[in-house]
Amino acid sequence: MPAEAAVSLEELMKRATSGDPAAPAEIGSYLKTNSEAFAKVGDLAAHAEDKLVTIISDGDEQAANCLRQKLGRLKAELDCDSKSPTLRLAANRVVMDWLYLHFLDLLCCETRTESEGKQNAILLRKVKAHKLYLASLKLYELMRRAVTRADRDSQKGHPAGNKQNHAGRRRGQPADRPGRRSTRISSAPCWLNWHPPSLAPAVCTALGR
Repeated sequence: MPAEAAVSLEELMKRATSGDPAAPAEIGSYLKTNSEAFAKVGDLAAHAEDKLVTIISDGDEQAANCLRQKLGRLKAELDCDSKSPTLRLAANRVVMDWLYLHFLDLLCCETRTESEGKQNAILLRKVKAHKLYLASLKLYELMRRAVTRADRDSQKGHPAGNKQNHAGRRRGQPADRPGRRSTRISSAPCWLNWHPPSLAPAVCTALGR
């Protein structure tokens, strides 16, 4: 974000904090006309990640920079800049869960001399975080395969849903009627409802729907 834009937004925030009734409306207008500032201020995932990095580094700027470099490499490996919005969200969730899980690893090491109750509480949080991490990995792999399959079908010139519809007719199931929502897609998880329609049949196939 440009320095002058950051200063301008900071001034508007100070005015809003001081009770200026016109400041909230001006902030809204400013964010609408400055997409870069809007993306940075509204990115809660980035704020949460930065907060956790700050806690882990404990004021050590060099450690914080090294950790951010590590996270950047993980995001590159997981293709966090994918064109698919769902795959981006899944990849970023894997990175965030990885960071939080290892943060709890550090806490477990630091609480070795604490009471047994506190140690057990941290350990329980770690177990839950590990389950969330594994779930995010599973979802990411599912979405990666769906995106890859949809891209491959698109390059071949065959819509992703053709194979599914033909398979349905072979099993004696009627093809989806025009204008009628597919029962296969509607039975998929709720996050599929806002995924690009071209990927929906591929995801349903991966889910075994």
